Amino acid sequence: ELDQAVAYGHKTIVLTPGHYGYRVATERFMVPAEAVIQMSNFVGYLLEEAAYRGIKQVILLGHIGKLIKISGGIFHTHNRVADARMEILLAHAALAGVDVDTLKHLGEFPTTEGATKELLLIGEQKLLHYLAYLASERAQSFTYGSLSIGTIMTLLNGQPVGWDLEARKIVEEQGWVWSVEPKLEL
Repeated sequence: ELDQAVAYGHKTIVLTPGHYGYRVATERFMVPAEAVIQMSNFVGYLLEEAAYRGIKQVILLGHIGKLIKISGGIFHTHNRVADARMEILLAHAALAGVDVDTLKHLGEFPTTEGATKELLLIGEQKLLHYLAYLASERAQSFTYGSLSIGTIMTLLNGQPVGWDLEARKIVEEQGWVWSVEPKLEL
C-alpha cells in the first residue's frame, strides 16, 4: 500500500491500524483511498518506511486504544508486545489534575473506549487532544524529525475524540475535509 501511495505521487499519507480507520479516513475526512495505509501493529516500521520513501507528512488516525500506545512511546502496538493503554491514560489524567476518585473510577473501565467516554462526559477532552499531540511528538521524534506528523484519535464508531493542530493543518492543506463533530453522542 505504501508503494502504491508513492506511485500515485502522494507526499502526505494517513497511517491507520486497520479497516475502521481506513473507513474514517476515506468516508469522514475524504482522503483518497490510495493515500491511506493500513499499518496493523507496525507503527514504527511504517513511519521509517514512509520517511525512506520520501513521504513528508503523515496523519496517524485510529482508535484511541491503539494510538494511545504511541503517546507512551510504544511503536509496536500488538497487545502481546506492549499493552499499557489504561496506564498511559491514567498517568496523563493524573498529570492533568484529574482527582483521585475519578482516576479510580476510570481505572475500573475494562477498555480505553469506556474510560474515554467518561472523560468526555466530565469535560476532559483537552486531555484527549494532548494525548494526540503527544503521539505526534513521539512519532516525529521516532523519525528524527524527518516527517511532519499529526494524530486523530477516535472511538470505535469513528467519532474523533482527540486531535492535534498538526492533523488539522495537514488535512486542510491537502484539501481533505476536516470533519470533527463538536457534540458527542455517547
